[in-house]
Amino acid sequence: MQDNWLHEPCFWKRARKAKLSEATIRGFEALKWDDQELIRKKIGPAKKAAAKKPTPKAHIPTIDTAKSSRALCFKCEKKFENGAPKIHLKGSNFHPECIKEMGVITVGAEKIKGFEDLDISQQKAVEKLFGNSNKRIAESSDAGKITSKKAKNIPDVSTDKDKAALKVIYILLLYM
Repeated sequence: MQDNWLHEPCFWKRARKAKLSEATIRGFEALKWDDQELIRKKIGPAKKAAAKKPTPKAHIPTIDTAKSSRALCFKCEKKFENGAPKIHLKGSNFHPECIKEMGVITVGAEKIKGFEDLDISQQKAVEKLFGNSNKRIAESSDAGKITSKKAKNIPDVSTDKDKAALKVIYILLLYM
């Protein structure tokens, strides 16, 4: 594998901004201190801008009925019956049961684009699989708890004094 070094303006055009951090930039510590500071200043605004972007249409699931029995499910590779519901996601078709097993769709059935165009029996079958997000979910003792990985202890370098100290350490490490 080969690292690609880019000019700073070119980097921002190609970077995956939603998951960007100092740790995700390979070789970040090898950059000059001034270049590191320039990138640090731009990471926050770039991540915020990426969060505001809409989801691409290909990533929004749609549901309709199979027009023929020629199409195959991407997961199980079995053909769809003529008139059976199929879910289209990222350029592939899936049986509702197959995509439910994958855990990709986390919204209720009525939130899937095209759900209202299915006939009543198909709507009930799909709703049985994915649930109805309009129904109230019973509160449990774990409802407010969020479990996550243990956070890394990264020092706060918000003051100029801290930044100056880090710069000195950085320069010392370069010459060791």
